[in-house]
Amino acid sequence: MKKYLPIIVMIFMFSSCKKNSSSYEYPEEQDFTTVYGIVMDVSTLQPISESIVKIYKGQCPGAFGVYGSFLEDTVGPQGGYYFHFNQHKDTCYNLVAESKGYYGIEGVGSSITYPMAQGSGQEAIKKGFENNMDIYLVPIGWLKLRIVNENKLYQSISFNKESPDGTSHISFSGLDLDTTILTRKYGNYSNVVAYFSGVKRIGIDTIFVEAHDTTAFTILY
Repeated sequence: MKKYLPIIVMIFMFSSCKKNSSSYEYPEEQDFTTVYGIVMDVSTLQPISESIVKIYKGQCPGAFGVYGSFLEDTVGPQGGYYFHFNQHKDTCYNLVAESKGYYGIEGVGSSITYPMAQGSGQEAIKKGFENNMDIYLVPIGWLKLRIVNENKLYQSISFNKESPDGTSHISFSGLDLDTTILTRKYGNYSNVVAYFSGVKRIGIDTIFVEAHDTTAFTILY
């Protein structure tokens, strides 16, 4: 089945975007900029329906942390989106996708490094050309962690909580600790959960978390 995925993706591209060209090579520069592609789940390569894709316009050069005006398209069941607009001198464009149950929505997930994912779903747009740009979003999964101080050797424990990249942490203390929390992780992916007592790493687990579902796991330390 895997060998047929590229063919399936091409079928979706042609049927949803109604374009004759699927090449990633830029044709001759024109007066208009075209951007089209498919929004897909990075773990399954299946189209994500009812996603929202926006093209933001801002002054060049500059960062897109503060966005200007934008164009918007809501994709259908086949995940295809399409924009065709006048290019403006000294204007930069940025593509942003969002979908419920996925990382990569606006303002979230800029440090996502899930394999095959295109960052946070944001890509630079080349003005005056046809831009064939598929967008891969990372599904969210939930990890239900039970944390038990079984050996009673450590007074405290801390580990990354919400963000898979470890930028958000939570700490507990107590020799009789036995608690359960719910954390957000990459879906359909083997997430690494490391835990520490102070600066000492006391354990590490690799846990496969189902997408759009809750996976239960117990940490004994």
